[in-house]
Amino acid sequence: MTSNPVLMRSFLLALLSVILLPVPLLADGQTTQIAISGEAAPDANGSYSSFGAPVLNADGQAAFRGLLTGTSGGFTDDSGIFRGAGGIVTQIAREGQAAPDANGSYSFLSFSPALNAGGQAAFLGALTGTSGGSTDDSGIFRGVGGTITQIAREDQAAPDANGSYTFFGSPALNAGGQAAFLGALTGTSGGSTDDSGIFRGAGGIVTQIAREGQAAPDANGSYSFLSFSPALNA
Repeated sequence: MTSNPVLMRSFLLALLSVILLPVPLLADGQTTQIAISGEAAPDANGSYSSFGAPVLNADGQAAFRGLLTGTSGGFTDDSGIFRGAGGIVTQIAREGQAAPDANGSYSFLSFSPALNAGGQAAFLGALTGTSGGSTDDSGIFRGVGGTITQIAREDQAAPDANGSYTFFGSPALNAGGQAAFLGALTGTSGGSTDDSGIFRGAGGIVTQIAREGQAAPDANGSYSFLSFSPALNA
């Protein structure tokens, strides 16, 4: 290596210029804009102001929670769950929209919905104006743009009729439209020893997968805690 400072400086500048040369984009490295703040909501009632973290399916569709400004209902309809792939954005659910059974309307929608290959999104929704007040004001729902299906509802009886739902974790969703979720329960026979479980449903009968207090497969101990975010296969 030369000890001449002028030559050394020229060498380093040349090396730096090579390092900083722009790297050609990969053929599939294009960026697609799904939604941007200031853009109108699909129903033209307000415009996006911020977004939750999106989820993506194999077809390149993204589902996300969007906060809105300038809506007709102010804070009562200023958020929603949306899906897009670069082009038309579809509204899955909207704050202020009636629940599928017309018992209350959405007051909060989960920050990160689940999305399957068919474009169905599952989400946790809080509700206001329900017949049971604080006893039936949340649920797990699934929508594709249009009809929304109720998977499970707070105050609904557990599959084995031992207690009723009082709280839900965020759902997972598979290609068949089945949602898996953690459900906390009240009014169980074992009190705090059997008051949560992992459940699966698609709109209709709900199946219990595992229950707090249930024996482990090898009968060495029993479940005392179950994860908030289960995984679900096809």
